[in-house]
Amino acid sequence: MNRRKFLVKIANLIFIIFSLTLFSSLFKKRDISLEELRQTVQYRIELEEIKRKKFLVIYIKNDPILLVQSNDKIQALLLRCPHRGCTLYLDRERKLISCPCHGSLFDLDGKRLRGPAPTDLRKINYKIKDKFLYIYFT
Repeated sequence: MNRRKFLVKIANLIFIIFSLTLFSSLFKKRDISLEELRQTVQYRIELEEIKRKKFLVIYIKNDPILLVQSNDKIQALLLRCPHRGCTLYLDRERKLISCPCHGSLFDLDGKRLRGPAPTDLRKINYKIKDKFLYIYFT
């Protein structure tokens, strides 16, 4: 075997090893699930602030999220209408959430009361730990 053929075979062997390594990394098992990757803590707030104010609107990624304290239960609701995505309005006195675009109406648990909205409001995942509420938003 001459030197040229030997170098070509070595180069091909290196290329094959590199290609197999790259290809196998695409199918390598990941340590965390896709769902865990999607859910990241976006916001942290003290529980006392929610309890004190009863209603609190925060913004995550330009989306309004309503935090409601009622009967020792906290709700985290996305304030976007499921009908067309309009930003919803909180009527604190009537304790209702309404859509200014097409008139959908929701209670403070996010349940649809009337209107063209096809579903209840989207509930946002959260966890409570060490006197803080952590919002998970996908």
